[in-house]
Amino acid sequence: MRILIVSFVILGLAACSGSDDSTEVIDTVPVVTAAPGEKGASSRFSVKTGAAVVFASEFAGSLLVGEMAPLVIYLRPEYTSGQLQVDIKGQNGLTVVGETRFSESFSDDYQFTQQLIVGAEQAGEYYLGVVATVITDSGERHARAFSETVRVVNPAAELSGKVIEEVEGAEAYLPAAEEIIVR
Repeated sequence: MRILIVSFVILGLAACSGSDDSTEVIDTVPVVTAAPGEKGASSRFSVKTGAAVVFASEFAGSLLVGEMAPLVIYLRPEYTSGQLQVDIKGQNGLTVVGETRFSESFSDDYQFTQQLIVGAEQAGEYYLGVVATVITDSGERHARAFSETVRVVNPAAELSGKVIEEVEGAEAYLPAAEEIIVR
């Protein structure tokens, strides 16, 4: 099987070697030595586009149905200065309390911090979308999207499963305990 694959590769390379489009084939190979945006990088080199923004968050973890908890979002633009626009939106079913749209100028070691309160009335996995748009001093707009997962659990469903297991286990031992008491 390997010989068959190797022979097809050799035939393909031999077929391309006589054509004038050999530079076209080379252009499709990513140039790893040049950083994105530098001269020498292939025009077809695919790099994830978007704003150079670092995202972090603090969240307590799983919530109970109906419980509200703080979620803190941190954004740090990797630019010397400009304007940061932030749009935060919760998935349907996720309650988000707090300001969700911002537009601030920044410079140097700026870090955006926003605390929200989140929760849901039904169990499930919800997503909080954060879109950060940076407008540089030269007027260029770059955006990047982030997501934070908010897991909401139903304590009654989880508890009932444990209670049933414990009751089933206890039932196996109860008849023996009753026999001892009866004697």
